[in-house]
Amino acid sequence: MNTLAFRTAMGSTLALCAPAAMAQEPETPAGREALTVLQEAVAIPTVQGRRQVPVLAAKLKARLLDAGFAEDEVTFVPQGETGYLLARYPGRDRKAPVTAIIAHMDVVEAKPEDWERDPFTPVIEDGYLFGRGSLDNKAGLSIVAATMMKLRREGWVPAHDIVLGFSGDEETQMATTAAMASAIVHEAGKVDLILNADSGGGTLDAAGRPFVYEVQAGEKTYADYKLTLTDPGGHSSVRARPTPSPP
Repeated sequence: MNTLAFRTAMGSTLALCAPAAMAQEPETPAGREALTVLQEAVAIPTVQGRRQVPVLAAKLKARLLDAGFAEDEVTFVPQGETGYLLARYPGRDRKAPVTAIIAHMDVVEAKPEDWERDPFTPVIEDGYLFGRGSLDNKAGLSIVAATMMKLRREGWVPAHDIVLGFSGDEETQMATTAAMASAIVHEAGKVDLILNADSGGGTLDAAGRPFVYEVQAGEKTYADYKLTLTDPGGHSSVRARPTPSPP
């Protein structure tokens, strides 16, 4: 079961796993917008085979455009039944290496009979939001989107471009993830830093107030190893016989 407890003190930060007694409605406009985006995203069953990733991407794109992103800065690239969304936030130095912020729109399938509530109907109870994807990864997706929308509305201009990349099949084939990575590098030329909203989370202080939301800046990588052992073999149940000494 995925749950998200929400309470905000600044920005659009949503605190994960806050005690229910401490949870309350987000205190800032950006926090409330992040919660709205999250509820909207959870209600869209972006699982393999349902063709709903483009639906969520269209809603995210509409929100980004409404926040001030230009039409040519937000692109959805279909790929089979799914796809990926790219949004470019222009900075002062358009030729400098970009910072990429990534998340994924898809979720693992959820069977209603395995849940106490319908997994694709977001429900808030005692300060917790219940629903498939409320943590992995629609919480991170919503927080990133809401933060960028807040900054764009305020007129903030980064030192260099920021590229948002939201993939559509991270939980399954990861074909859109690979295509998205190639597209970001091809368009940007060079990516200086990648922040992953799919790893990290909110941290509360002793009083239950959120004070930091962490995102991933490093990742383990894949490697193959070939190990060759040379030995006459044997079994632990058989007592080894001493090798006779040569005459």
